Amino acid sequence: MIRRDKLDRAFSELIRRKSQGICAVSRLMPDVCKSPVNSWKYGMECSHTGFGRRKQSVRYSFLNCDAVCRGCHRKLGENPIMAYEFKSKQLGKKKFSKLVKESNKLCKRSKADKEDLYQDLKSQLKELDEDFDFA
Repeated sequence: MIRRDKLDRAFSELIRRKSQGICAVSRLMPDVCKSPVNSWKYGMECSHTGFGRRKQSVRYSFLNCDAVCRGCHRKLGENPIMAYEFKSKQLGKKKFSKLVKESNKLCKRSKADKEDLYQDLKSQLKELDEDFDFA
């Protein structure tokens, strides 16, 4: 089992918050998704749709990850053909090829690299908070 750390949690939160609670699958495959609109905090999950979290080179890639509802996350995980079709349709040929190439690269992150990435994600989350209109 791959452990989740503060970097994983921050990345997941950013992906889910940017979605504004709309399942990515529902945008491209509306007939598949049974729960298109959810709370970003409770009803959405960060899916490593293209390549799983084990591939460090794309673990924190915005091209690789999507905010999806729990049902679609399960469906994508159980059906790799559907996941492939979804991701290739979403990205298009060029970006999907780029993601495949990136996923095949070896990647080893130092603690300092992870901390830098974490600080960057926290800064992006803070910007989302500042952009949100509470009025």
